Amino acid sequence: MANTQKIIPIKIIDVPQATASQTRVHIAKPEQNKIYVRSVKGTIETFRRFFGALSLFIFSAIPWLTYQGQQAILLDFSEQRFRLFNITLWPQDLVLVSWIFVIAAFLLFFITTVVGRVWCGFMCPQTVYTFVFIWLEEKIEGTRNKRIHLDKQHWSLSKVTKKVLKHSAWLAVALFTAMTFVGYFVSIKPLFINFFTFQSTFWPVFWVLLFTFCTYANAGWMREIMCTHMCPYSRFQSAMFDRDTKTVTYDRQRGESRGPRSRKLSTDQVAEKGLGDCIDCNLCVQVCPTGIDIRNGLQYECINCGACVDACNNVMDNMNYPKNLISFTSESQLAGQKAKLFRPKVIGYLFVTMVILAVMALQFNARTVLELNVLRDRTSLYRESNQGMIENIYTLILMNKSQSNMTVSIEKNGLAYDKLIGAKHVELAAGELLRHPISLTVEPNMLDQAITPFEFVLKTDSASGQAIEARQQTTFIYQ
Repeated sequence: MANTQKIIPIKIIDVPQATASQTRVHIAKPEQNKIYVRSVKGTIETFRRFFGALSLFIFSAIPWLTYQGQQAILLDFSEQRFRLFNITLWPQDLVLVSWIFVIAAFLLFFITTVVGRVWCGFMCPQTVYTFVFIWLEEKIEGTRNKRIHLDKQHWSLSKVTKKVLKHSAWLAVALFTAMTFVGYFVSIKPLFINFFTFQSTFWPVFWVLLFTFCTYANAGWMREIMCTHMCPYSRFQSAMFDRDTKTVTYDRQRGESRGPRSRKLSTDQVAEKGLGDCIDCNLCVQVCPTGIDIRNGLQYECINCGACVDACNNVMDNMNYPKNLISFTSESQLAGQKAKLFRPKVIGYLFVTMVILAVMALQFNARTVLELNVLRDRTSLYRESNQGMIENIYTLILMNKSQSNMTVSIEKNGLAYDKLIGAKHVELAAGELLRHPISLTVEPNMLDQAITPFEFVLKTDSASGQAIEARQQTTFIYQ
């Protein structure tokens, strides 16, 4: 039998030779590939700066808020409790914290599907601090061209002074940021006082110095490397994009072929030369914090900060061309179609987020500030007293998860002709975990089985007058 072979057809595609402007590579730095970001002004840049300043203010102010004489928000790992104003979360409540992270993740997916990576461009701490450090760098060393020229110069007193001032400013911002961040986990007022009076213990100092170094290195030195090589979000964010997702996009049909031209040329003269609206000024590349050319299409390095949009719009104004050659738009809109907001992927992310939010609300509503656990005496199952009564010994673990003191009464249900031996009213301080021993005696002729189930009940009154109860099933053993 003759061997049969399948032949795969080959299609030859003619690839047109790229022009010099299309193959031009932006040399971000003449030495060591450093990116020198050019400053830009515009509507998006103004909003980004305002939003960044607002987020930094909120981040810095939250640890200083007080509630009822205490730090309002304190994530105290050493005491294993999270205080959020009048709510205290204990290790038993950490499932609520996990729900918060899950909700945040799905909200991020939802927002990314609608408007792309706006989190990266406007809200990510890496981006915010990178732009803060770039702003300080510009104020001390000058504009982009001055910084390039400064780095090419030989070392001099002027150059050393500027470099020292810049890095000192970076370290000051990094130190303040680190101390503020650590202040979420330890009391912030003693932290600042003890740190600057050299009275802090080892671990607070260790964490402050560690986060100072991380902030200084990430925003000052690594910058775009964090976004392009270390951030996992940039690698899978394209899976959430579709034709209706709004991202920073270059209108290739309108912009190509790109090339320089005089402002005096009329529209007809530009058309005769076969030029589009892009004058190939490369400003969109120079203002990009990750150093990419948005004209090459959607790239995972793009963080959607919109700097290139403002830069291009400024050029279009100067050339008397229509704006938004680069803009926040979708593939559908570029094709002349109307973008759909409510589509299966968007509805799916929103639905899952709402479901998880409902589950979290139900769990939070079911949460109680008074907990009871019962441990039996492990040395003996039961014992007989001098009066002929059968006695079982228990240890009640009482936990007050609220931020106020309370008095609880101990009762039991399910046993007849019994007697509690021990304190029946207990004072619990705010956040106290108390082990309270107690005994229960029953006449033996009242027990018709070896193991009798019953329950301990804790009762108290809250400040609003509503009764708070905690119940725990256990057993009474005889024989």
